[in-house]
Amino acid sequence: MPLTRIGRWTVLYGIVALEVAAITGTYYVWHNMNTSQSYRKKMYEKHPLVLEAFYKSCSAVGIVGVKEHDMEEWKKNQ
Repeated sequence: MPLTRIGRWTVLYGIVALEVAAITGTYYVWHNMNTSQSYRKKMYEKHPLVLEAFYKSCSAVGIVGVKEHDMEEWKKNQ
């Protein structure tokens, strides 16, 4: 069944809304990992693959030593 003109716009707006929500959620997680070592610790315990991707993205843009610093701090606090 072909979509009406209004139906096409509704689908388009729905797709745009989903993309905006995904970008907002991604930025929220990145911002928290970038600014909070305790959040990175929580991600280390629950979602290590996401944290590893964060460390790789940091090293790709020239921010080095974040992972090593985190591991050192977490070993001290055990």
